[in-house]
Amino acid sequence: MAPDAWDPTRYEQFRSERLAPGLDLLSLIAPAPGARIVDLGCGTGELTRLAHERVQGRETLGIDSSANMLAKAATHAGGGLRFEERDAVTFEDRDAWDVVFSNALIPWFPPQPRS
Repeated sequence: MAPDAWDPTRYEQFRSERLAPGLDLLSLIAPAPGARIVDLGCGTGELTRLAHERVQGRETLGIDSSANMLAKAATHAGGGLRFEERDAVTFEDRDAWDVVFSNALIPWFPPQPRS
């Protein structure tokens, strides 16, 4: 397994630049009290916590493949919010969730065949 290159401290150096588009995206999501939310590519979990609060979810799962990022995300866990180390690109349980959220995962998808 390759070493975990993600560094939460360095990631946070660009917090405002990284958070701004995510906040714009969150503003488009209507509250849905009791919903189940999944955040694919949750990083440090800050935006996942904000999504959980905005949507008023019953359960929110943040998924990321970086143990380093998830260690930081763990500080946001609780109250129905949890985090798991999984590959968000291959996450196949999308139908089990009411809201599927992702701020910046698409660039990490492998190239797709053109049809």
